[in-house]
Amino acid sequence: MTRQKDWLLQAANVILILAELVFAFAAIAVVIGIIAVLTFARGKFLADLAASGAPAGTYLASVVALLLVWVMLGLSVLFVRQLRKIVGTVDKGDPFLPDNAARLARMGWYALGTQLCEFAGQPLVATYGKYAGGATHGLGISGGERVSLAPLGLAITLFILARVFRQGAAMREDLEGTV
Repeated sequence: MTRQKDWLLQAANVILILAELVFAFAAIAVVIGIIAVLTFARGKFLADLAASGAPAGTYLASVVALLLVWVMLGLSVLFVRQLRKIVGTVDKGDPFLPDNAARLARMGWYALGTQLCEFAGQPLVATYGKYAGGATHGLGISGGERVSLAPLGLAITLFILARVFRQGAAMREDLEGTV
């Protein structure tokens, strides 16, 4: 008996491929921006900061903020890649595998890393963001006093799901051993 393809899993896989491409493209763009700000566009960037009345340290804070954005985008690529592998095992009809428990745990660490980057970037953006010409605006590090705890909640949920999958895989192995 052949299994019919699940349209939801197929759609999820397409969306995840697109998300991975978008995150990877954005990460590459940020690297190009970092290289530009550190090399050939440094003079213009410093002049723009001076013209805006930016305090000392704004240049360094901008570079650090861009590096944090790059790390967050990299973590997003890794997160989506793990999720695609899990979707693949669900599509094959065998999701309760020890590998998926490990993938969920890795995804939890990636989400936690994203949260740490946001915490680290928050004071930089709040202090210097208005002078950096929006270099970090809309790229995942929020400004002002708002910090999203969603990545932290996601990390905790993923760590719990990893344990559920680990236990489910162990129970399945025990069941298969008794049959």
